[in-house]
Amino acid sequence: MSNCLKKVAAILALAIMLAAAPALAQTAPGLGAYNEVHQWRDAGWWWANHPDWVRRNHPTWWGDYDHDRIWRPAAWWWQNNPDWVRSRHPEWWGDWDDSHVWRPADWWWQNRADWAYRHHPEWWGAAYQGVWYPASWWEMNFLQWVRIYHPEWWGAPYQGVWYPASWWYANDPNWLLVNHPEWWGAPNNGVWYPASWWYVYQPIHRGVSPRMVGGAEQRHLVPGFMVVSRAATVGGGKPS
Repeated sequence: MSNCLKKVAAILALAIMLAAAPALAQTAPGLGAYNEVHQWRDAGWWWANHPDWVRRNHPTWWGDYDHDRIWRPAAWWWQNNPDWVRSRHPEWWGDWDDSHVWRPADWWWQNRADWAYRHHPEWWGAAYQGVWYPASWWEMNFLQWVRIYHPEWWGAPYQGVWYPASWWYANDPNWLLVNHPEWWGAPNNGVWYPASWWYVYQPIHRGVSPRMVGGAEQRHLVPGFMVVSRAATVGGGKPS
């Protein structure tokens, strides 16, 4: 092959590589991040090796290990075993988009906040420096701020991790009943929702609080419901 042809072949090869580069960039791996030596690690690795870092920086990297000890993200679990998620991890907030891709709550609050507010007021959280974080993150980092401005974010810690009321109902309903009878709410399709959800999504119950007592649904008249404020525009002061 002549030098001229070799140069043409090299130019064509380079052009093909450059054309393919955007496509390769678009097929980036799923949940994960680069470590200190710039090696990409998936969310399962980060949970296994640096769980506190994940809770501080990526609290919506929800997921768990399957029977083969392979870490699967929440989207996988919602797709393959939704009943298990409802019974074990109702705090993995999220929903399916128009393309049937499961998106976590932070994606919805940042991209379709109005929809999230109308359909999922129980996805408690707020934006901090332009990024939305769930109530568990706020409880870990700005506890006093939550106590002052969002006492309606019902939940409590377990083994050092804060869980919302829906998790407590799914995992220890008796504890919830005994220790926090003021956490008004009731299950719907197997998932417990607080009064704020019933008020917005089921307005027929505005004057009546569905409440689980001793495992059987009863109804109690209450003075009124506390409505969760828009997570994207939280009222009151903001931590700096």
